[in-house]
Amino acid sequence: MREKKKTELAVKPPEAMTELLSKRGAKAVSVSKKTDAKIKKGLEKPTASTGTLISKLHGGPKFMAQLSNIGGGSVATGGGGIREGFNTIAENVRSKETIKTELSRLAPESDLEE
Repeated sequence: MREKKKTELAVKPPEAMTELLSKRGAKAVSVSKKTDAKIKKGLEKPTASTGTLISKLHGGPKFMAQLSNIGGGSVATGGGGIREGFNTIAENVRSKETIKTELSRLAPESDLEE
């Protein structure tokens, strides 16, 4: 019995491939780009909302400060805080999985077998 070859699908499809995706897949590409940018921006912030340098934090405090930064800063400073940071990451993961699912539907059967 032949084993199916596992193929790794690109998370970021080329623009031409985006046109072939369903509306759901195209929306997922848009959400993925938006949340990628938001995560990158949040992780580039050098300080926590308390003013402490992220590089001076470790473990849980560092993780929570980064989540808050991804969420736009602390709720006290007008951002979305930890909740928004977590939701952004969850939305990013969901969008990437949707893209993978949509691309796997487009892959010819011959690409999945060997």
